[in-house]
Amino acid sequence: MDKQLLKTIRFEEILQWDVKQFYITRISSKFRIDKLGNHIIHETKKYQLSNEPDKDFNILGVSNKEGMYDAYTLKGREIKQKYHKVEDDWLVYNPYRINVGSIGIKTKDLKGEYISPAYVVFSCKETVLPEYIFFLIKTDTFNKLINDSTTGTVRQTLHFEKIAEINIPVPTIKEQKEILKEYNETLMEIEKLKEKLHVIERKKDSYLLDVLGIVDVEIADKHDCLNILKIKSFTELLNWDAKGFDSKYRPEELFKSEKYRNARMLDLCEMNPITTFKEICNDEVTFVPMDNVSAKYGILEKKEVKNASFSKGYTRFKENDILWAKITPCMQNGKCFIARDLKNGYGYGSTELNVFRANDNVLPEYLFIFLRSKKLRSMAEHFLTGTAGQQRVSKKFFERLYIPIVEKLKNRESDITQETIVNHYNSLNEEFMNISMKIDNMYQRLNMRFEERIYY
Repeated sequence: MDKQLLKTIRFEEILQWDVKQFYITRISSKFRIDKLGNHIIHETKKYQLSNEPDKDFNILGVSNKEGMYDAYTLKGREIKQKYHKVEDDWLVYNPYRINVGSIGIKTKDLKGEYISPAYVVFSCKETVLPEYIFFLIKTDTFNKLINDSTTGTVRQTLHFEKIAEINIPVPTIKEQKEILKEYNETLMEIEKLKEKLHVIERKKDSYLLDVLGIVDVEIADKHDCLNILKIKSFTELLNWDAKGFDSKYRPEELFKSEKYRNARMLDLCEMNPITTFKEICNDEVTFVPMDNVSAKYGILEKKEVKNASFSKGYTRFKENDILWAKITPCMQNGKCFIARDLKNGYGYGSTELNVFRANDNVLPEYLFIFLRSKKLRSMAEHFLTGTAGQQRVSKKFFERLYIPIVEKLKNRESDITQETIVNHYNSLNEEFMNISMKIDNMYQRLNMRFEERIYY
């Protein structure tokens, strides 16, 4: 930063009444420099999807790790707000998280067509390629420009009007294609690795079904049994809303085994047990904001430390507890992890985390496999309560959930134990993480090379 006691700026250049704009990052390039807003179009049109109450809508999401992805499917009747439509080659970013790379581009392989109105959607004019803009925004230099342009105090925001004012290098379309050529070749390698990830995911799902003899039930649509009048046994009620009457399958059947005893989940663990910090009330413990939980890997990516005395109002937990996000879309994305290596053995974090504490008859890792499975998340999605923007999974769902239980230790009667299942799952998960990290490193190298090509 060029620190000066006095700095002069033209009035017409003032975009907002704060000081940091006077020290904005300056860029230089061998290519022409122009405002991004001259090359992109803000797509503001929204659609009332509830006008088609029985239609399925594939909803998109955006994260800093995955870019744009297919998040979940909702009926029109479940979507109260107007949603943005996203067409192929359009870009979407989270105005509150773009500074950490939360931007994505809509590719042809994505099924989703709509996204929450909380996101900013824009398309590109003929002067720039969407892929070029996507790579450009992911560079470290552009991230500095973003931080110079965000507004707000605690929660920094980048509205479209602000991102449109940022200056960028603008090569010709021919030059953009040449720059992207080497990246597209690497992207093809990345796509092959991504396919390997899909194969591993399928292996994890099929292994659990095969080894435990689980009956693979199809999870029906929530509203496929909707009638004018329907009678339901009181014991089958999961919550006090009408949509619970329409689910064709029950949680009891989700992991039903024909080979092993089926045990109620909450007989194997405590859900949201009371955790006190009396002995360590003035000591440091691990702090877990939701953003630090990896939906991709099912681990705590970043550990923070705070004083235990600040834990009032947060979710408290201890070593070996399983933390499971109960709110949308974190739940659907798979934000779940086992609390390990906690500072002084304890931690606290987001109120949107459920805590599961395994008893002596079950390994935490064994429960974790079921809690993080896509099968469970798909079923749990059918038992959400609350509004479309802030839906949570009710405890009633877990009270009705059963899983197969095998012995913890190897015995003479069976070679299948909790340990063998956990070890096999972990080996697949390790392979998944290794490939994923290789992909992340390839993206990182691409971004560095891209930056070298366009900036001095």
